Amino acid sequence: DEQKLRNVILVGGGDAWLVADELKARHIPVIVTGMLGMPSRRSDAYDENFSLPAKLKAAGVTFCIADDGRGFGFPDPSNGRNLPYSASMAAAYGLSHDDALKSVTLWPAQILGVGDRLGSIEAGKSADLIVTNGDPLEVTTQVEQVYIAGEAVSMETRHTRLFQQFQQKPRGARARKQ
Repeated sequence: DEQKLRNVILVGGGDAWLVADELKARHIPVIVTGMLGMPSRRSDAYDENFSLPAKLKAAGVTFCIADDGRGFGFPDPSNGRNLPYSASMAAAYGLSHDDALKSVTLWPAQILGVGDRLGSIEAGKSADLIVTNGDPLEVTTQVEQVYIAGEAVSMETRHTRLFQQFQQKPRGARARKQ
């Protein structure tokens, strides 16, 4: 209030549910991070982090789920791969499946003010999307194709090239005779 800030977003939000009424009244969204971490206090319930999104949703607080980008206390952008698992844990602990999916797609775009261009599959929006062989929130689901701005991205990596290279090697009894 003293600084007359108009656009405030709370990042982290571990205890946001304790002040949910204030956040809702002031229209302050929360970017929830650290979903897969341990509770911050010994007295917290084991599911404190997992149930936070459901508590915020029930209180009417705008939120999204993000990876905090840290690994072992240091910045590690590769942890973004865990984002679907954070959303799936939120779904397992009270958030609906649809809301869990929106919490990592549409709602972050809306919170950041770009929901009119990103975050959902609609005519006129940027076509950034993934094609999977199952539910994107399931651990066993694999990404089969990625599109960024409507263009297919090569799915070839060092790992896929090595896999192809070693698939060509003889195996079993044939390999010993050569």
